Amino acid sequence: MKNFAVVGTNFISDAFMNEIVLHPDCKVIGVLASSLEKARLFATRYQIKKIYTSIEEIAFDRNIDAVYIATPNQNHYPMAKVLINAHKAVLLEKPFTITLEEANDLIGLAAMNNTLIMENMRVYYDPAFSVIREQIKRIGRIKVLLCEWKNSPHATVNIFIMNTFQPLILKKAMPLS
Repeated sequence: MKNFAVVGTNFISDAFMNEIVLHPDCKVIGVLASSLEKARLFATRYQIKKIYTSIEEIAFDRNIDAVYIATPNQNHYPMAKVLINAHKAVLLEKPFTITLEEANDLIGLAAMNNTLIMENMRVYYDPAFSVIREQIKRIGRIKVLLCEWKNSPHATVNIFIMNTFQPLILKKAMPLS
């Protein structure tokens, strides 16, 4: 069992909570928010027992294996740095960091501390991108790839791929639910 803490209680944290329950080997046991009231509401909604008051408190909690950070972007780097130095795995919401220097620093620290840091970029695992990869293998070299992403309850991806010989090879609408 991997125990998570969630830092930040916004709509994207709600989406994370809806996904993590699908993984029986993961459990969110703590939350940190910008206010105690927000933390209490989130904890109640998701039956989380522990409310933290600082990132350092999470860092020193031996029961936490990994931390999901969904805070304003400028907080990603300093919070992740504290957690990585405490040997916690970190899943950062987009963007990973504000600057390339911060990103390189976190990656180096994670390697030094033998821990994981990762951006929560779901497109790497999204079925729509599997379709794109397969079509690129079939078509060959691509000059232009345009994707239209519609994020709604009935989300679809329309993919338009153009190469040198055929201006429009594929227009595929794919449900993402």
